[in-house]
Amino acid sequence: MDIHGFGLGRGAFRFKLVVALFVLFLANAGLVAAHSVTLLRSEPVAGAVLDQSPKQIVAKFSEELNPNGSTLQIFTEQDKPVGDDTGKLDLKDLDHATLVLLISKPVPDGNYRVKWQATLLDGDSTTGVFVFTVGKNTAPPKPIPAAVASAAAADPSTTTTFLAILGGTAAVIALGVVAVTVAKRKK
Repeated sequence: MDIHGFGLGRGAFRFKLVVALFVLFLANAGLVAAHSVTLLRSEPVAGAVLDQSPKQIVAKFSEELNPNGSTLQIFTEQDKPVGDDTGKLDLKDLDHATLVLLISKPVPDGNYRVKWQATLLDGDSTTGVFVFTVGKNTAPPKPIPAAVASAAAADPSTTTTFLAILGGTAAVIALGVVAVTVAKRKK
């Protein structure tokens, strides 16, 4: 039985339709998985040893941030918050991709962790940590566990890259199926 002039039986038509929808699903999944924010730079630079307390902490990201949910906080090496302030979106940055934390009272010599959360406009969120030291005679900071280390130093994960490639390939295949179907329909 010919379905809608495609020259396909009912079962073959449904099979191709399910395959096309699955391919479009994979394309969308790959694009969604590839969407994440990256810490581009920080002040002080991660791992820096400073002579004196910084007056502010700055974190610049790869994408525009949502001011609701994007934070920047400084902690001691013992994970105690330094002050009550959290960083805010720098409205002077036209890209709206920078968080700034003003340090009202200088921090004493020691090792510090800056924990950040970057929330994108679509609600996706990424967290990370970087460290810095105040005082030349301060012992080096303890290593940050891999589970909480900053995503800034990492390249996109293999899984994310694979899904992005798979999604792009799936989109091309889906377009090919549509093109073949339209071409057969015109005959």
